[in-house]
Amino acid sequence: MPPTGPIDEFLREAEGLPGVDAETVARVEEALGITFPPDYRELVTTMDGADGPVGGDDGGWIVFLPVRDLARETQEMLVGDDGNDLVLSATNGGSEGFAFVHSGGVVDRIITVPLYPFERGEALEPGQNVEELLRTLGAGLGAG
Repeated sequence: MPPTGPIDEFLREAEGLPGVDAETVARVEEALGITFPPDYRELVTTMDGADGPVGGDDGGWIVFLPVRDLARETQEMLVGDDGNDLVLSATNGGSEGFAFVHSGGVVDRIITVPLYPFERGEALEPGQNVEELLRTLGAGLGAG
């Protein structure tokens, strides 16, 4: 039996659009000026805009934004952010988002951000990559 991790478990329950090709991912990365984490690239090339439960009855919910919409969604939903080092990648289906934090175009962590005017100090850090984010949400922790 092949090994499974949080992304595989999430994809079994999630619904979404067909995955995008690697060229689309590269174009979006170039437009945003970042390099996505490898596990995020794997996710969006398998299923784009994936939406579903994480961690069973005690876990959370996550809605990954379609990769082509990241720039627009970041601009529209991260109202009041004081920097341009965030790219919104997902929401909890409610009032919180999950954003890649990047420095020099390299993503170094994911933070939880409110989807309304906020101060950076309010942000939580549920993981450094998609697997850690899904594990944290699956445990019912770290989203708010």
